[in-house]
Amino acid sequence: MVRKNKWTREHSEINMRAAAGYERIETKRGKDYKVTKTLEGSSVYLCPGCNQAIDQGKPSFTVIELNHMFGEQAAIDERRHWHVTCWRRLR
Repeated sequence: MVRKNKWTREHSEINMRAAAGYERIETKRGKDYKVTKTLEGSSVYLCPGCNQAIDQGKPSFTVIELNHMFGEQAAIDERRHWHVTCWRRLR
């Protein structure tokens, strides 16, 4: 009988964005969100945390609600860009 260990089992595919820390799942206010670090924004966005502009080229988080009641496309359409500090402050 061959015992399975980390050397003999099949490898799963690695999500490089998650491994590099650019993408993760976070829970805030009882909801799960996919949070992606955006290193250089291509537009000016309004942060929902402080209602201030996130200037072009500044790092931010793109936040998408998981399990949106109207489906995945609605969640993508309603995604928001947050200042890093504003998102981390949100409880």
